Amino acid sequence: MCAALLLVVLCGCNRGDKHLLGMIPEDATVVARIDVEKILSEGDMLKGGKPAIPDRLKAAIDENEESAFSQLLRVLPRFGLDVESNVYVFFTNKTFRYVVLARIDDEDAAKQLIERETGLKFKKMHDRDFLHYLDYAFVIDDGVLFYGKANRSTADNVMGDAAVSILNKNATSIDGHEDIMACLDADAEVNAWLNVKGITDALKGLPAVSDAMRRSPGLMLLTDIDIDALGIHLKLEKESAKLTAEIKAGKSSDYVRLLETTLTGADNSFLKAIPSSMQYVIAASVNGEALVNLEQVNALLKRLSMYPQLDELDVRQMLASINGPLAIAVSPSYMPSDNADDFAADLNVTIAAKTKDAEGIIAQIKQFASSMGQPDYFKNGRHVYNYGGKPLLVGAIDDIVYLTRLDHELLEGNYFDDYPDCKDRFGQSALGLYVQSKVNGYSSFFNFGLSSPTKGDGLFYTADENDNVVLALLSILTSIKMPDHDEDDFVSDYDL
Repeated sequence: MCAALLLVVLCGCNRGDKHLLGMIPEDATVVARIDVEKILSEGDMLKGGKPAIPDRLKAAIDENEESAFSQLLRVLPRFGLDVESNVYVFFTNKTFRYVVLARIDDEDAAKQLIERETGLKFKKMHDRDFLHYLDYAFVIDDGVLFYGKANRSTADNVMGDAAVSILNKNATSIDGHEDIMACLDADAEVNAWLNVKGITDALKGLPAVSDAMRRSPGLMLLTDIDIDALGIHLKLEKESAKLTAEIKAGKSSDYVRLLETTLTGADNSFLKAIPSSMQYVIAASVNGEALVNLEQVNALLKRLSMYPQLDELDVRQMLASINGPLAIAVSPSYMPSDNADDFAADLNVTIAAKTKDAEGIIAQIKQFASSMGQPDYFKNGRHVYNYGGKPLLVGAIDDIVYLTRLDHELLEGNYFDDYPDCKDRFGQSALGLYVQSKVNGYSSFFNFGLSSPTKGDGLFYTADENDNVVLALLSILTSIKMPDHDEDDFVSDYDL
């Protein structure tokens, strides 16, 4: 429910609102501005200046009535928000994990809705209307709605003091930060500024992330990255949504040198080994010899060497032989397992790589399978093994080696090298992503890639040119389930 209220307040604040900008501290890890009026306009969701829900979107809401976004859309027309205004959202490493600031033109309507949804009543704190529900705080003050989620369970007075400190603009704000303001003022419906160092520091403080890094040293490639900031802009139109990204990193930064050292030219040749039923494809064209010299990769290889069952595989040599795209593609299984704890068991997966030693890698895999008691069954030019009760297909197409685990082998026959949009993305980007989905009657696609270490672009679109892309995006959001509250979701320490 609180996730739904978060999304509700994402529909209200004036463009360039200095009052609200002055409340956002300059040490926020993420700041975003959302132009709600333009989004509703492009989605044909305004009637007489008020929000209205089209029939096709109503059907998606009814089908996913428990989701937070469906709950938002259901109450949006009667919430009393000023749809001509923008919303500001920011994340911090302090008392509140995130805060939403929005202007409202009907305080009573907002109070009644929040009280009805939470089952609680507003009370006075520091002369403001305040409501504390689970780890969430609501404050209404002079036409401003403050909504924040605490980093962990916190007393009323602590939450109230922290909220009022933000409303009173006690901290130095972002409105004097030239880079952040330039990002937020860009001509797009959604603009976001991410302080990457602040985010990675926060992630390292999460017990789950710390534990994951101990178990998988390769994750340090993400948490140790020295990108300064990331600017994201989403421009919405009826036919498509265009995403651009600006990565703030110095030319001598480890991040830029990492990409310049390890990435090679864009190459889409691997797509002939990726079944077109896969929903997610990510690929990077890499110099394998440079890759195996990375400290984090060496730590991962050292960890793998501790498993005696992998003695038949020279993983370092395999990686070093890569001289082009290294890709992984996944999709949910058509035949999910009974083990709810084994997420990977319910995935169809393909791993593909362009290599200088295709025959040698396949020979190593055959020897490894034999050592594990797996017979080598050769069918249609592919080696077929069994993994987790599903067929594991191993083969090579020219210099592309692939491993594919499918639960629908007999139905598979098409590959992504027949998809022009997918070929264009990976033919232009040395590091790229491609996603396809079918949700609430929309067949939609998203692709993204880097044109340089500091520039990226992406596109969201649908298969039917008559679809309204904004409605398609909103329909997808209704299908996303968000947990209301997790007692284990906290940082180890934070500053009030």
